[in-house]
Amino acid sequence: MSGYISEAEFSYSLAIFMKLKEINPKDIYPYLDINIKSYVKKSLKDLDTAEAINELKET
Repeated sequence: MSGYISEAEFSYSLAIFMKLKEINPKDIYPYLDINIKSYVKKSLKDLDTAEAINELKET
């Protein structure tokens, strides 16, 4: 490994940040590379089914 995070890892982190800050994805998508946008969409969908964000908001 080269010490950098992958596009998928970056995108998942961005999706978590967007969920925690309640940022509308449509406000972010125009600024994202097509690969990152795809990963973010998948990550947001995954986070919608997880309770992790709600748990993080409670702390």
